[in-house]
Amino acid sequence: MIDETYPGGLDPSQFWKIQGVGDFDGNLHSDILWRSNSGLLAIWFDGVERFDTLMYQNKPGPLDPSWQLQAIADFNHDGRDDILWRGSNGQPSLWIADGARFLGDVYPPWIDNSWQIKGLLHDY
Repeated sequence: MIDETYPGGLDPSQFWKIQGVGDFDGNLHSDILWRSNSGLLAIWFDGVERFDTLMYQNKPGPLDPSWQLQAIADFNHDGRDDILWRGSNGQPSLWIADGARFLGDVYPPWIDNSWQIKGLLHDY
């Protein structure tokens, strides 16, 4: 182990659950995406040790709990990771993000729930 750090405050596992890890701000450091029990989203940026709220369309409020995280990757090739969600009816939604700032979303064609997303192919 090289080093360790803590996001601060109370034990986040009581209220927040880790959803995934990605480089949301493009600084080549891994950031942690959290989701609260009430559906709020936040990113802990490791390289600068800050915790920012991520909001759909930059409006405060929780994310509908029927939407589940499927993947974190740089889908628009801007050097910052984005989030792929999937609704309970199978509808995917791709959130394009710049750090904790929501830039827009894309709704790929609906996928029947009998299909599951198992991985991503990168085109580096």
